[in-house]
Order: sequence, then structure tokens, then C-alpha cells
Amino acid sequence: MREMAYPKNLLFLVLVQIGWFAIQILTIQIIFSHTQSLAGWSRYDALALMTIFSAVVSTLRLLFEMSFTQFCADVHNGTFDFYCTRPLDPRIFLSFRRLTLEHVGVILFNVGLLAVLIARGMIHTTLLSVAGFLALLVPAF
Repeated sequence: MREMAYPKNLLFLVLVQIGWFAIQILTIQIIFSHTQSLAGWSRYDALALMTIFSAVVSTLRLLFEMSFTQFCADVHNGTFDFYCTRPLDPRIFLSFRRLTLEHVGVILFNVGLLAVLIARGMIHTTLLSVAGFLALLVPAF
């Protein structure tokens, strides 16, 4: 939420994330411009893997990265004791107190791109495989 105080900085951070994503797409395009498949993976399979990886990493960064960085500082400075006296479990409070918003756009873009790949039939999947994937993804967080 601190990023909302500096909207131009937030815009720049979102543009940097989009730039990294564009570099990843360019890398996949370069690799698959010379071959049709790589170890049985098509261009769209690799793109789907990249979008899933990017969405998971961005979700972890959105929720936990800044909070855990601040947690170390709280332990070092001795302010962690104040969180232990609150009625809310300090692990929950400390995990979600500082969200970084620049990753929200990346997550939405990745989920949208994955939905487009599935809707256009570029990735062959079934409802059972999607349910299995989500069942395995949820415990990862």
C-alpha cells in the first residue's frame, strides 16, 4: 500500500515487471524460431510454463517478500515483541502487513494470458488436470 503514495514509482515498477516479462517471451520466441519442439515441449507449452511460474513468483512476492524483510528488521530492532502481545497471531499479521502492489498487474496479465492460451486451444488440458494443478498449487502458498 505504500506504493500508492508515489504513483509514478508504482507505474515504473509495473513497467519494469512488464519489461522482464517481454524479455522472457522474446527468449522463448528466439528458442522456438529454430525448432518446433524442445524435449517434447511446444512453443505454447513453454509459454504456459513461463506464465505459471511468473504468476506464482509474483504472488509470493506480493504477499510475503516485503513482510519477511521487515520481519527480520523487527527481530533485530526488538519490536517483534510488540506484535506478540496483540490478540492476533503475530505470524498472520506479519505475513500480510506490507503488500507490494506492482505484482498485481503481472499476476493478472499472466492469468489472462494463460486463459487465452487455453481458450484458443494452444494448450491441451482437461478440467481434471486443471483441478489437479490447482490442488497442488494451493499448498505451495
